[in-house]
Amino acid sequence: MRSSRQRRRRSASSGTTWTAWVGNGVLNAREGLWGEPSVTVAGPNSAVVGAVLQPAVAGKLAVAGKLTIDGDASVLEAYGALLDEFDPDFPIVTP
Repeated sequence: MRSSRQRRRRSASSGTTWTAWVGNGVLNAREGLWGEPSVTVAGPNSAVVGAVLQPAVAGKLAVAGKLTIDGDASVLEAYGALLDEFDPDFPIVTP
């Protein structure tokens, strides 16, 4: 079964445009504009990376003027629902 694709484009402070989408449980990203994005997130690289890693903070960053969100912001919420939070101190190897 093929999962639906959600696309979004992001422009970092370097002026680079990327297109990212989720398909079949995999986050894909390509430099450039591929297709018509559902939502566009633009701003300094640190703010855009923050929105990609923690989509729940994207709205707060936008209100603070650190990034802009154009299009269907619910796509970020749907993307955020796909991510797992984990404990970085998880003991991968235990004695």
